[in-house]
Amino acid sequence: MEKYKTISSEETIEFGGKIGRKFSETRLFLISGDYGVGKTTFIKGLVAGIFQPERDDVKQEIIDSVKSPSFTLVNEYDFAEMTVYHSDFYRLNSVDDIDFIDFEEILQQKNKRVIIEWFDKISSLKELRKDFQHLVIQLHYDGETERIFSLEHNS
Repeated sequence: MEKYKTISSEETIEFGGKIGRKFSETRLFLISGDYGVGKTTFIKGLVAGIFQPERDDVKQEIIDSVKSPSFTLVNEYDFAEMTVYHSDFYRLNSVDDIDFIDFEEILQQKNKRVIIEWFDKISSLKELRKDFQHLVIQLHYDGETERIFSLEHNS
């Protein structure tokens, strides 16, 4: 398991971008951490890194477009013939609560990526973890602004 530390929101976004670029071929990103730890802040950079825009203004536009899907359950981001589905399972009791999305079908498509916050709340996601290349990212507080990231990737 790899560990990293960031010391500000800006650095957390930048770190998310590095991870998105490094693991851009990974289909499933599973993210956990306490409420308010910075999961969505990290995901702003992650989505921009996955899309890899060439221009800084486009990168900033992507970062600004990423919002927490706590109440919508799923946000969809499209760029350069790729789609990222960003889900938040905090309020869910089972994957049946969002049965309108077939994550398994989405993950079988080369130009689709899925990011799930609070993935650990739904035990049936273990099947997706077994069947698809994924990256588990755990965030932890380390002081007021510092965050520790633990990454575990299956190849």
